[in-house]
Amino acid sequence: MFTALAIIAITLGGLAYGVIEDPAVVGPLAAAAVAIGVAVFQRRWEKSQQLERLHRDEMAPIYEQLIETVKTIGEFAKKPPEEQQAFFRETSTALLLHGPSPVVRAWVAWNGLLGTQPVSVPIRAQERLLLAIREDLGHDNASVQPGELVSMYLNEEDTDEDRALWREIRAGG
Repeated sequence: MFTALAIIAITLGGLAYGVIEDPAVVGPLAAAAVAIGVAVFQRRWEKSQQLERLHRDEMAPIYEQLIETVKTIGEFAKKPPEEQQAFFRETSTALLLHGPSPVVRAWVAWNGLLGTQPVSVPIRAQERLLLAIREDLGHDNASVQPGELVSMYLNEEDTDEDRALWREIRAGG
């Protein structure tokens, strides 16, 4: 960063000198300044892309484990309490250390609503968690409708109660 500032200062000094002493120098100095600026910008952009890839690679296994647990929450609930607590502890720690704020907020909200009635409330929180995970992995959620993600692993039974539940979930309210 300091090097870039030094180069900019030298270039601006050269431009000022060129305008005052030798106007023919201004064009090449301006071209050099633009080339240096583009190179610095490109390097910073590449570095940010590399960091995003590393973050995604690091978070993908955590998210996969989390999503598999969310998808099979009924089976997860049958596990011994020690295993359940270990999962929540490990996932909370991983998200605390590496998770972006939207995923952490969605995780905390979902945890706080587990066991809440009506069941549509934790399901909507679960879907918000899935949306936050998708967003962190670089996916666009703009066209995802309420209820679409959870409908990938929750089945709608042909009962009045289930139809009412799914209407409430899809309403997003």
